[in-house]
Amino acid sequence: MMYCKYCDKDVFVIENERPDTPHNCEIKCAEGHFIKWKPKDKNINKRQKSKFKPSDLEIDYCQWCLRYELGKNEVLEIHHIIEIRDGGEDVEDNILVLCTACHSLVHWTRVYLNKHQING
Repeated sequence: MMYCKYCDKDVFVIENERPDTPHNCEIKCAEGHFIKWKPKDKNINKRQKSKFKPSDLEIDYCQWCLRYELGKNEVLEIHHIIEIRDGGEDVEDNILVLCTACHSLVHWTRVYLNKHQING
């Protein structure tokens, strides 16, 4: 039971799954009034961390922009060319070492292309 401010009482709730949102589901009272969003479990779809580090691969520059000297808040990060969730493996042949800026750009571009170009 949960309090519904529209019904002004404790009510039984209905959980409506919403895969189209970043939430697990929406919670409504039996009358259909929205009460709140139920967050997704933090461990669902959590990315697997790579067993590699840039230093393990002996790469001390960004393989995208080719910079050795990085900005104040930048570090070198591991990037999987084919994401693990898409069937890629955590092996050296599937890894690039990217600076923070390039890594963000690669992922932003992938999301943009998937949402706006490929899916219409």
